[in-house]
Amino acid sequence: MILSGIKSAINSLVSNANDSLLVFTAYCKISPFLEINKNERISRKILIIRGRKSDFISGASDIEVLQLALSSGWSVYINKNLHAKMYCIDEKKALIGSANLTNGGVKGNLELMTEVEIMEDDIKKIRSIIKSSTKIDQDNLDKMISFLSDIRDQRMKEHVLEEGWDFESANEIHYLFPEELLLPCSINSLSSINAQVLGVSEESSDRIVFNAFIECNEYKWLIRILRNSKDQKASFGELSMLLHNSIISNDRVYRGDVKKYLSNLQGWIEKYSDRQNVYFEKLDHTTLFVLR
Repeated sequence: MILSGIKSAINSLVSNANDSLLVFTAYCKISPFLEINKNERISRKILIIRGRKSDFISGASDIEVLQLALSSGWSVYINKNLHAKMYCIDEKKALIGSANLTNGGVKGNLELMTEVEIMEDDIKKIRSIIKSSTKIDQDNLDKMISFLSDIRDQRMKEHVLEEGWDFESANEIHYLFPEELLLPCSINSLSSINAQVLGVSEESSDRIVFNAFIECNEYKWLIRILRNSKDQKASFGELSMLLHNSIISNDRVYRGDVKKYLSNLQGWIEKYSDRQNVYFEKLDHTTLFVLR
């Protein structure tokens, strides 16, 4: 595990790339991007960022990164659900952890990264995430730049009503990371981990928490599965198997843990059973999740 020297670790990994470089980072700033853009041997370069409007307005990401990346031969994608941070070379090795490609991420914050070997199953999952993301061309980038320029001129930074872009694809959730999975639902208080997963504070109102819940990746994953299943129904056993195959983790994920994750999700749905799109049908030996 790497707790310090993350900038050096990332730059060292990238400098050893011979064929490809893939970067997943929720936020991206120009200075650290310039550092990883120096290796001229790399023929295939892919950058995926979260790319929400608010990310650029707040300065969490720099729109200039996308322009530089396109002009330097990168394939650039945005995915508004992205939370992962990964730096992968030649589809063989990767640094995975908490560090975004930002000044704070690579040298300021307390971050953790680990180097892993990439397997064939990992490559399939990575490619699926890329496929579910929106590729940015110069026309789309020009639209983004124009929008951000208008927002700054109108001093409307705090009033962006829509996070997504009109050209952005649906970004259906195919895979989940462990940090996107909710702990058990508490009727009286929101745990700090659940608050972090949902992107709310522990003091947030019930309505805010509910709105965040139906927008979280775990719930969207369930909706996608049910929408594509026969009769828009799936049993607990079927879903636990699908969830087990959908979790991306460096560590082995046990079926018992997956059942706990699914039970947690069921508890959240039951708490808000009168407000959302899923309900339950009880059978003799299992529970069916049903899309209304």
